[in-house]
Amino acid sequence: MDYVVEGGVTLRAAGDIRFKKFVVLLTNRYEPLPTRTILRRIVKLYRILEPLLAAFMCSLDVAISLTLDNWSNYNLKGFYVVTVHWVDVTFLTNKNILLTILNVKCRTSVSKRIGAALFEYLKHLGRDVVTCLLNVVNDNGSNVMVVVARLF
Repeated sequence: MDYVVEGGVTLRAAGDIRFKKFVVLLTNRYEPLPTRTILRRIVKLYRILEPLLAAFMCSLDVAISLTLDNWSNYNLKGFYVVTVHWVDVTFLTNKNILLTILNVKCRTSVSKRIGAALFEYLKHLGRDVVTCLLNVVNDNGSNVMVVVARLF
């Protein structure tokens, strides 16, 4: 699992029989976990760490910024990746982390659904997270522009 997450191997590749044979050969018979097990463990870990992430964001000495970007799969299911950005004032470095991926259906009025999903997610993290928010950056897509306007 560490290699899949840290090494940048997609879950699709990790589930491939040729990849599994390669890992077995390379590691002297270690058999990789099934893709579904990896996904379940990632989601379980995320649910454990999510409240800690919200507390961490509220403890920062600086405001946070959000970045939104979207894409859709072959079935036109929309995904909006939300990342958090801030400046580490101790080392004067930029920091960022993936906050969440919103699943939104690609139909008319998508901006309302994105806005509602983002607002509900931020509300779920806690009111203090919203008060730490300085701005939202996106790729000038009209749907996300409406989301940001609705959010503020």
